[in-house]
Amino acid sequence: MFHIKCEHTNYSKGQQMTRLTIYLILINIVSLLIFTLTPAAARLFYIRKKLHLFPLLLTVAGGGIGILISALFTRKTSGIRRKERFLISFLTLIELLILLIVGSFFIPDPHSPRYRVQQQLKKLQALDNDTLEAFIQFENMTVTGTASVPVSSGSAMKAASAFFHDFHWKIRSQRIMEDTAVVQVQIRGIDAHALAMDLAREITSDAASAFASSVDESTKEHPQLPGDYYAIMNDLLKENKYGTVSSEVTFHLTLTETPAEDPLGHWEITVDDELLDGLMGGFISLLGTPDLLSPQDVLTIYLDELKEMTSGDWKTYLGTSDIFSLYSAEYSSVADDLYFNALADHFSYEIHSDQTDTADLRTVPVTITSLDMNAILADYHSRLIAYAGTIEASAADNAGRSEEAAKLLTEAIVDGSDKTTSFDLRIAMENNGIAWRPIITEEFTDALLGGLKTAMEAFTSS
Repeated sequence: MFHIKCEHTNYSKGQQMTRLTIYLILINIVSLLIFTLTPAAARLFYIRKKLHLFPLLLTVAGGGIGILISALFTRKTSGIRRKERFLISFLTLIELLILLIVGSFFIPDPHSPRYRVQQQLKKLQALDNDTLEAFIQFENMTVTGTASVPVSSGSAMKAASAFFHDFHWKIRSQRIMEDTAVVQVQIRGIDAHALAMDLAREITSDAASAFASSVDESTKEHPQLPGDYYAIMNDLLKENKYGTVSSEVTFHLTLTETPAEDPLGHWEITVDDELLDGLMGGFISLLGTPDLLSPQDVLTIYLDELKEMTSGDWKTYLGTSDIFSLYSAEYSSVADDLYFNALADHFSYEIHSDQTDTADLRTVPVTITSLDMNAILADYHSRLIAYAGTIEASAADNAGRSEEAAKLLTEAIVDGSDKTTSFDLRIAMENNGIAWRPIITEEFTDALLGGLKTAMEAFTSS
């Protein structure tokens, strides 16, 4: 449950009125007990031998009713003179009139727009499901491109509850214009920008993970965003401590037709996207901002995902086996494992400043470091040439020579597994109206694989 702080609103004034009422009851009980049980108290502190100061002080403090009730039951022993009783009665009457006048300002008008807004905010405070679904319209609280999640889903309700855990409001003003009204409310809640940034990073990270683990090229080009991002949002709110920020929200209300039982009419709040976004500190509009994460931020997330990949992940990413086409029962899988292990060990990157080409396309300069496949295949080529001049090569059949060649490549990968090289690229980032995404090119893929394609072409032509 979240808690709404209502300082300086009619609701807080009502609380103050309740406290004042409790105080008056207590002070009058004390006055009644004092003057009933200890009548001598009425004669404390003379004022020129005519009036007693103590009962007058208690009257000014609000205990006049208790004193007068005590005087009725202990008329002969109370010690309060007739003149004092008259003065106490007069002062008490004045106090009651003041309380009635002041109280009229403290008690909210149940037919006012201000009161209607207060009632709805108090229902939100209690996490009333109907009110929550009316104001926090989950179908709008979505990230474009994600799968839809039912409004009544547990993750959505938990996310809303966590979002409004630290929520405060203060009504600033109301303005009534015949059958319409505007109520200005100051909202203080979770830093929506920080939360939206974290949520965008998590969603992008999930998309990058799908990109890295998929063997489907179409998925690599257009990775799917997660559907139940409410669960991600709820986890973020539980794991992180976000600050609070203030914003102004405008409630628009319309006076409905006056029913017979309510001749003064009924104010209805207009619930629209603007109000929803305002109650959530601009969170909804932030989620729909394609530039929430910069191209460098998105590319960093994607490359970090690749950097965390194991040798098995690299094998899944490429979606192939016997990558060197050795066709060897003994060495094909060994060569693959050695190669993927080296990729996992040596892949790193450095992102430089970006260059804006168009509003929807940017190129980001990046240096990728990976296994030096050109050096490994050059070493392999030398080993093959040396083997070709031996008696063993002349005596072996095609199958034997192929098996030896596979062995030599495996040895070349082992000896060259500590060799790295760098590739300077400009990775294109496309904004599809949802977010920035990298455009996967052959050049980018070849750099990830240590220049395998260009090295194979050089090896074949040598």
